[in-house]
Parts: sequence; structure tokens; C-alpha cells
Amino acid sequence: MNLNKAIEIVNVFGKALEGKDTTSIVRRKSDLKGFTLSEIDTAHKLIIARNFELTGTPEGDHIFEKTVGNFGGSIHSYFILFVDDKEFNELEKMDRSSNNYKKQLSISATKGANENNPEYRKFLQLESMESFSNFCRNVGRNDPLYWQKIYTHLGLRYDTDLLIENVDNQLRNLETDHSIAKKKHDSKRWSKAQIWICVIIIAISLYFIFKEW
Repeated sequence: MNLNKAIEIVNVFGKALEGKDTTSIVRRKSDLKGFTLSEIDTAHKLIIARNFELTGTPEGDHIFEKTVGNFGGSIHSYFILFVDDKEFNELEKMDRSSNNYKKQLSISATKGANENNPEYRKFLQLESMESFSNFCRNVGRNDPLYWQKIYTHLGLRYDTDLLIENVDNQLRNLETDHSIAKKKHDSKRWSKAQIWICVIIIAISLYFIFKEW
């Protein structure tokens, strides 16, 4: 995987997360275009590595920290928001103000982010975005072997040809696209069902955070 491919994957994930139907709470797994969780995770980490390489000022470091935090939260949402198309279609047919709809949303959220889910167990074994960002710092952006060490750490084949040039404009566009998507999202008025599912998501996240402690 190179940086261009990583940008493509993160773009696909971001658009899938935003959702085609902006009124839906859950998202279709098919909108991920076949990219696996492992590929999505690695792609985000390559973007983090490149962003770290480009920082070096207090302001840049602050933006980098925000990016790491946002990416970590986005990846975890994969298990809470993304469902198979069949399940998505069934939920879309339901009255969103009904208790049955809320119940099914709760089942979907807890089913994904559950240790009984093999994919989720595999996810828990992956290095966190924060831990990976610390690895980038430990290597140092000025290390002549920076990218070789990054690729080796991620279990990727290192080849100088993989370091495609002129990706920085794409990175800026990626950040702009995500910023626009966030503004669109923030400008919408949330329904009671959306607020309710966010409460579930926060509760599940806090559960796993305190469980690790």
C-alpha cells in the first residue's frame, strides 16, 4: 500500500461514514467498496505518518494530535455504525420514532462492538492510533530511514517506488473534504433517535475504556 492508495481508502471510508442517506443513523458496509478493516486501519496510519512528517510547529503538532484522535474514533465507529445491507434495509423500513427501532439499533451497535465478534477481537489486537503516533515520534521525522521503519512497523513491503510523490495536495484535499463533511454534519438538526444512538455509542465506548483500565 502506498500513500495514494491510503488516501483513496480513507476517502472511501469517510464518504461511507458520512452516508448517502444523511437521515440514516447506520451505514452500509457495501459502501466501503470491499476494503477490509485491516486495510482501513493501515491506510489511516499511513496518513498519520505523513502528517507527522509534515508537522514541526506547535500549531502543526496540535492539528496532528486532533487528527490522531479523530481517526481513532472513526475506526471504532466501524463496529457501531456499519451493518450488512440486509440489516440496513430492514432498519430503514421501520418507524424511527418507535421503541422497536431503538431496540434494533441498540442490538446492532452492541453486536458489532462485542468481544464475541471475531472481527472485533481482531480489532482489539491492532495497535491504537495514539500508540502508532507515538511510534512516529520515537522514530523522528528527520530520520533518513523514517519511511522504511514505518512500513516495516506496519508489516508492509518497503520499496522506495511505493513512496509516490506529489501526494500532499491530495492530503490537503482529504482534510478539506472531511472538514466540509463535518460542517454539513454539524449543521443538521439531530432527531431524537440520532441523539439516542449517540448516547448508546458513548456508553459502549466508555465501557471498553474503563474495562481496559
